[in-house]
Amino acid sequence: MIDGSKATLGLSKNGRDTYFFLIDSFIKLDPNSPGYSCNLTGTIRVSNGEASWVAKEKGSDIHCRLRFLFKKNHIEVMEVKPSQSFTGLTCRYYCGQAASFIGTYQKLPYY
Repeated sequence: MIDGSKATLGLSKNGRDTYFFLIDSFIKLDPNSPGYSCNLTGTIRVSNGEASWVAKEKGSDIHCRLRFLFKKNHIEVMEVKPSQSFTGLTCRYYCGQAASFIGTYQKLPYY
């Protein structure tokens, strides 16, 4: 990645243990490329520092399952891969060619 690449995870409390999330990422592999983006929104319920999210697209065969691990100073977002025999679309469906939302997101300090 080069300068101009970024990823953000936003959380908004939506209930006692429920949060709305928004993940945006933009990846630029070289100065001459237009860049690739990723966008995903959903609702998660946090329990014991963990949450999971599953894509629910009516009538599709998308298999996108994410796991969120809430740590003291960051949140890890991981994709739970389907079985090797699965031939449908995965979380890559939500992203441009080289973009991804999988990674570690640092918590910002409160002011």
